[in-house]
Amino acid sequence: MRGRVNLVYNSNEDARRATYLRRKKGLLKKLKELTILSGGIDACALIYSEFDDQPEKWPSSPSELQRIITKFRSYPELEQGKKMLNQESLLDELILKANEKLAKRERKNREIQMSLRMFELLTNENIIQTMSKYDLNQLAWTIDEKLKQVDQRIVDLNNNASTSQSHAQTTDGAIRQGEAQAQVVDPTLVAANGAIMQGEAQAQVADPTLVENGAIMQGEAQAQVADGASMQAEAHVNHGQSDEMNKKATQDFSSFLKHINGGDNDSSA
Repeated sequence: MRGRVNLVYNSNEDARRATYLRRKKGLLKKLKELTILSGGIDACALIYSEFDDQPEKWPSSPSELQRIITKFRSYPELEQGKKMLNQESLLDELILKANEKLAKRERKNREIQMSLRMFELLTNENIIQTMSKYDLNQLAWTIDEKLKQVDQRIVDLNNNASTSQSHAQTTDGAIRQGEAQAQVVDPTLVAANGAIMQGEAQAQVADPTLVENGAIMQGEAQAQVADGASMQAEAHVNHGQSDEMNKKATQDFSSFLKHINGGDNDSSA
């Protein structure tokens, strides 16, 4: 992997020449690609160097180069120099970015240092006697920031808990509503079921086989009733014959007794 190039002046003339030729070629190639890929934008380059007698120009056509330069000069002066950089302005920009980065790192290191000092005070309160006024102010600021973070964390946890509880209640309510809707009888289903039952009843009535079977069963029942009546009549006849036989037997037994009593009387005489 190619490392980052250190942008410093190279005192070696041969190395500077090689770098110039390589970078010039790459710059003109990128400039050509930019004009093609971006839909034919206007771009030009004039490169002056100690290694060339004449400046390097792109595009090579003098008329096209003059047209682009004229167009550029038609803009207001402030607009022309809006994004221009020379060696001095480039260095100023680099120094400004470096100072911002340094200040950010110093603040970060200071926050870490005060956090460590805060935890040290938990085990040794005498450390506060050795701290300067500036350090004490920084420590107080750090403690306040930590407390704000703790309070914000508590608020976030409470909000998350409330959101979870509300979501659970909403889900439970939806489940209960679904169960209630399931328990409510659908009138369409009721009407359909009633129509089906009515159709089955009509089919049973209209079926001639069922009607004929019902008539046969009714005739069999009536025949059984008639048989019962006949059997009851026969029982009455048998009962009457039994009464007559009983009467006859009684009469015969009475005659036999009279005959015996009459014989006894004759013997006594």
